Amino acid sequence: MKLSILAMSTLLLAGTAQAGPYLVLEAGQARGDFDLNDFKAFNQSVIDAGGTASLDDDDTDTALSLGGGYRLNNHFAVELAYMDLGEYSARSDTQDTVDGFDRERTIEERLELSGLALQAIGRWPINNLALEGSAGLIRLDQDGSARAEGQTFDNSGTVVDSQSTRSSADDSETVPMFGVGVSYQFTDQLQAQVRYRRMMNIDSDLQDEYDLDLFTAGIGFHF
Repeated sequence: MKLSILAMSTLLLAGTAQAGPYLVLEAGQARGDFDLNDFKAFNQSVIDAGGTASLDDDDTDTALSLGGGYRLNNHFAVELAYMDLGEYSARSDTQDTVDGFDRERTIEERLELSGLALQAIGRWPINNLALEGSAGLIRLDQDGSARAEGQTFDNSGTVVDSQSTRSSADDSETVPMFGVGVSYQFTDQLQAQVRYRRMMNIDSDLQDEYDLDLFTAGIGFHF
């Protein structure tokens, strides 16, 4: 019985990290499930009319997060972090012929994302490991831009018409964020963690509603 009690006490102490403030730095990858149906429909209309079309999209980028938190006890913490979530783009290039004139057109949209996130974290210690679950909100800044350019050529290849339009759409929105993760406590001061989080139901002036997935690895330093 004494051995069992000693083993349980050792297990609990091994998973105990001090309460108090900490800093956390994370890096990883963000991925958005953006709606490209308008691009695809436009390209298909060009193809159906005898032209050619291509679509390039970049829905993944590097993400960085820097923040601070406070561990209330070994099971609960709160964190506030600034997140740079990267840049995303979609581009359509088409070529077709209308009334004997060749046309080339490019349509492109870009979206840069960053935000300030506040989240509550629940922890379940298992020796030096801890399973994590998080829920919170992020104030997401969306800096969007769009451009459309086109040229028309005659039979000799001379440009007879050229058009270009550009627009921007910047907005901010507060959306929910949920996540899971696992951390490892090397010492009372140093922790490493791997996390997955999802930001949900994001509206954009350039995009229909979308979600954003965030995968990160990082370290935390406890004071």
